[in-house]
Amino acid sequence: MNKKIVLVIVLISLVFGMGIYKHYKNSSKYDTKLYVLQVGAYKDYDNIVKNTKYYDNYMVYFEEGLYKLFVGVSLDQEVYNKIKDTYVKDISSIERIYVVNNDEFIENINKYDQVLKNTNDIENMNLIIKEELKLLEQVLTKS
Repeated sequence: MNKKIVLVIVLISLVFGMGIYKHYKNSSKYDTKLYVLQVGAYKDYDNIVKNTKYYDNYMVYFEEGLYKLFVGVSLDQEVYNKIKDTYVKDISSIERIYVVNNDEFIENINKYDQVLKNTNDIENMNLIIKEELKLLEQVLTKS
């Protein structure tokens, strides 16, 4: 009888242990930092529209009572700096950091970041950044 009780306790412990392990393993993916290049924040939407003419690629995100203008996104600090140096030379900018928990988004941004690391062609960079900003918008509007 005691062997059965011990066996049941061991099995229950294993099941709970596996559940905790899976939760920990999945939650570690959620600690991914996302660097977003913000070039403005405005209370009035009309003001942001005036400033978007300076950028080929941008995203407007309403947060904390402000319309924020994002012009770049990366998971890699080196790529973030490259985007900043390329697009925001004479304008003050803010590095925003978000924590992302969408594996598909992270995988796609990582792929785009690899291409951005290896190109200096502005047209290619514009296309990639445009796609990254579309993905960012989808992720931020879901959360």
